[in-house]
Amino acid sequence: MKTVEENQEVRLNVRVTGGLAQYVQEQISPGGLYEGQSELVREALRQHRDKNDHAELAASVDRGLDDIKNGRYKKWDGERVHAEAKAELAKIREK
Repeated sequence: MKTVEENQEVRLNVRVTGGLAQYVQEQISPGGLYEGQSELVREALRQHRDKNDHAELAASVDRGLDDIKNGRYKKWDGERVHAEAKAELAKIREK
């Protein structure tokens, strides 16, 4: 798969028919939510991306809860973590 840079434009040609075509027309008509077809497609893609991101997060949370339920975790030791972080920071500052 080809990598796309952050500000690189990619042109798409999308054809829709029937109910989707009608929906697009309603959304971009005067009084609609979008000024044009491109704006509508960009918003739909953002929502699709966000939905997938949320699904991945929910799956990760489910795995974590399953780990806890099945005893696959370590007890939190904040003092140990703090001490390790301070030691690492001291090493960095020495350089």
